[in-house]
Amino acid sequence: MLHALGWEVLHASAVLGPAGPVAFCGRSGTGKSTTAFGLSRRGYSLCADDVVCFDATPDTATAHFVPFTLRLEPSAVDFFGVGRDNGGLVAGRTEPGPTSRPFAALYVLERTAGRQVGPAIQIAPLSTADAFPAVLAHAHFLTLSDRDRSRTMIQHYLDLTSHVPVFSVRFRPEFGRLPDLLDRLEDSFAA
Repeated sequence: MLHALGWEVLHASAVLGPAGPVAFCGRSGTGKSTTAFGLSRRGYSLCADDVVCFDATPDTATAHFVPFTLRLEPSAVDFFGVGRDNGGLVAGRTEPGPTSRPFAALYVLERTAGRQVGPAIQIAPLSTADAFPAVLAHAHFLTLSDRDRSRTMIQHYLDLTSHVPVFSVRFRPEFGRLPDLLDRLEDSFAA
C-alpha cells in the first residue's frame, strides 16, 4: 500500500545511528531484525523492522518510519533472553523515534557458509554500480506492469544508492559471533 502511495519500500530493519538512520537489508532469515535488536540493546533506537520506507531525489534520500511490530526468530529470542509469544514476537506495536531523517548508511547482509575462507565477518563499501543491484534486490513493490511507476522506482533506487553509503556485510551466522558483528558495525558507523 505504501508503494502504491508513492513511497519506496525496502525489505530492511533499521536503527538510529550517530549520523542518522542505518538500515540493514537482506533476505528473510538473514538476521536483519536480530542485528537491529542487538544494536538496540547497545543503546541505539529501533526505527523499523522488516519495512523501511523512503523517498529519494537527485539531492537527498530520506527514510520514513512507521509504527511496526518487532519479530525475532525463536532462536534469537532465546539468545537475547527476552519474552516472547507464539511466532517470536518480542514487543508489541512500536513507535519509532524519528519519523523522517536522511539515511546515514545501508548495509546489505549476507550469511556465508561455515567453511568460508577469510575472516568470519567482512564489511566492505560497495561502489554505486555494485550498490544499486544489491539494494534493489531487496525492494518491495506492488507491480512492475506500470511502466511509469517502475521507471520512477528505479530512479529512486539510483538516487538512494548514489547518495547513501552502502556496505556489504558477509558473516557466519553464529550467535557466538554476534557481539563481534555488532562491534564491527559500530566501528563502521564511526568511520
